[in-house]
Amino acid sequence: MQVADNVLNPSYWVGVKQTIPDEIIEAYEQGKKEGKKQLLDNQKKVLIERFSDNLKKAKVVSEKLARNLKALIGITSGMIRKVKHAEHNEKACKYLAESGEFSDWVVTTAFYPAIHFVDSILFPKQYEVPNSTGKFKTYHSLDEYARDCQRRGDTSNTFHKIRIELVDEILPEISAEFRLLSDNCKTARYHNYQVSIEVANQSCITLDKIKSLCRGI
Repeated sequence: MQVADNVLNPSYWVGVKQTIPDEIIEAYEQGKKEGKKQLLDNQKKVLIERFSDNLKKAKVVSEKLARNLKALIGITSGMIRKVKHAEHNEKACKYLAESGEFSDWVVTTAFYPAIHFVDSILFPKQYEVPNSTGKFKTYHSLDEYARDCQRRGDTSNTFHKIRIELVDEILPEISAEFRLLSDNCKTARYHNYQVSIEVANQSCITLDKIKSLCRGI
């Protein structure tokens, strides 16, 4: 077997000092061509496999980008809806304030647009899961976050209380103003509807400050 392999190599015939037969030369050249063809075929196969792998990776990346874009559009749409809702309630507040009557409803309608303005900043956002050990989750609304609070045994917290705590943590620069509107609203709704015009006007000013800060973030 070794001799048969050797005779196909021209150097064999040089070594034995004989003229290389034409059929040996042809067989050798043919072998070189077939070897080159096999090499090229293998290289093509490798390139095709790499190209296919790159296409798959590109598809995964593009699908991820599409999901992120869709999520971003959803987040932006949600924020726009909250801001529009806030501005709708704000118009009602200003309308009542201009009338000079119903001061209790002025402070009440000052608080509700403030809720929507701060919610547009608070959500969606990643927070540590209540009563967990370092586990984080993206919450898209106060309802979702509050449900996790209550599901983990913290049933004493109302939605308003949870929101105020989040404002204290995330928006400390308007924490005092938000608490003031909350307290004024609670007093007017449940304890004493006789609210002075001064308190009503101050509530409108406080709302303007909250709106300005939230729109500037």
